[in-house]
Amino acid sequence: MVTRNQKRRRSKALHLLIVAGLLTALISFVDLPSVGSVLAGVSKTSIALALIVATLDRILMTYKWRQLLAALDTKLRFITALRIHYQSLVSGRIIPAPLGADVLRVYLTTRVGIAYEAVISSIIIEKLVAMLASVVIAIGGLLLLSGHFPQGARSNVFLVIAAASFVTGVGVFAILLMTRAHRLGATFLDWLDTRDILPKRFGRLLRKISSSLLLFRNRAMALGINGVLALIEHCTQVVKLVILSIGLGLSMPVLTIGAIAAIALFVRRIGGFVEAWGLGEGSAVVTLVLLGINAELAVALLIANFAVSTIAVAPGVIFYYTHPIILSREKLEEEPANG
Repeated sequence: MVTRNQKRRRSKALHLLIVAGLLTALISFVDLPSVGSVLAGVSKTSIALALIVATLDRILMTYKWRQLLAALDTKLRFITALRIHYQSLVSGRIIPAPLGADVLRVYLTTRVGIAYEAVISSIIIEKLVAMLASVVIAIGGLLLLSGHFPQGARSNVFLVIAAASFVTGVGVFAILLMTRAHRLGATFLDWLDTRDILPKRFGRLLRKISSSLLLFRNRAMALGINGVLALIEHCTQVVKLVILSIGLGLSMPVLTIGAIAAIALFVRRIGGFVEAWGLGEGSAVVTLVLLGINAELAVALLIANFAVSTIAVAPGVIFYYTHPIILSREKLEEEPANG
């Protein structure tokens, strides 16, 4: 029988192999000195504008997450939510794990008095809504590029992937808000309890998360507003890539660049679920190349995007000093729930 530690080691080994493969492909097929030359010629104005847009994106991300918490009748000051979000985003840049930033966000939010179930359920809904927004914008990009795909890039393949992702996302969303599904889940948890398979505390937490998720059934207006916010927030990411593309010298119509960026961001999000740094960025590069972007420019664009996003969350480092993370419950002084 494979132990949990063995599974973790295999998972880490797989991630390392993916990253090693991507690096090998990068060195083999991309002229790295040319990438450096492209990056060296990037417009300073575009970097400044991209940083402004990236910062706006972080603020929108915080606002739409806090809006979901508010829908659960949970009060969290915006400045506290922003501080927590910045700290978690910084950790996401340091720790290359798909859920690392969200785990820290849950921890930090509960330390200011918010219930675990409210935080976790809000993040689950946030992720699903963001995924659906990403798919919708990517489909819009595909339709905009319809009939103008470069040779070798089949639009129907992208459309099938996007449509399948949308249907899957809607299906998961519906199940999460379906009372019958939660009843089946509760029955399964009861069965696990009778056999002492799960720790009692973990089972209680899952039941509380289930109850919290079901509250969104009666929050249609809040979900609709969050969907609109997610679309706006995702558009800021597209705008950021368009600004950087122009700054790097990409000579294409702005709408075409935006459409390509929307598709690449969607593919990057899908890849990021598996491996946060390697597969997500690598998939985006491949997508950009398939859609007609020069390989060196595609790599330079993703590097510039990563650098700008990292610089944009750098202020979060300050919060590590003003609000240090203390994992010991005995030493931790609780903050007031209003932050």
